[in-house]
Amino acid sequence: MRVPVLLTIFVLIVSVFPQDHTPGSSDIPDSLMSVFNQAMNRWMDAYNGGDATKLVPLYDENAEYLSSHVTGLVASGRKKLIENFQNGINSGGHIDHLEILSVNYSCDLATLVCKYEATNSGQKAIGRNLIVMKKTGDSWVIIIHMTVV
Repeated sequence: MRVPVLLTIFVLIVSVFPQDHTPGSSDIPDSLMSVFNQAMNRWMDAYNGGDATKLVPLYDENAEYLSSHVTGLVASGRKKLIENFQNGINSGGHIDHLEILSVNYSCDLATLVCKYEATNSGQKAIGRNLIVMKKTGDSWVIIIHMTVV
């Protein structure tokens, strides 16, 4: 039941944004793009470093991870998310490349569509991530992370 609700929320969030903001767009302040790029690089470095607990600061406590890689298709809450990512790391997962393809933002919410290339137990995979972030204080945290292979 949670997946349809989250997808509905995503559609509503995306439809609120007046236009697509791409990484090279002059509509996005360089400082904000830098924040998003740093977050994605921190994510990749933490995952590839073998310790999923280093992902904790990037996620809201109530974050959701939607993926076919998760039992029941959703991991609810940061603790479950981190456990899931640690299982991927322990199974030989490695992110080879992560790139932000587009960004939409308004006030304290942002959506990032990313492309990733991974090597999972010797098998190459290419997929997309939809990341929904919210600004909390001076930082941005992930509230929804969806992976599509």
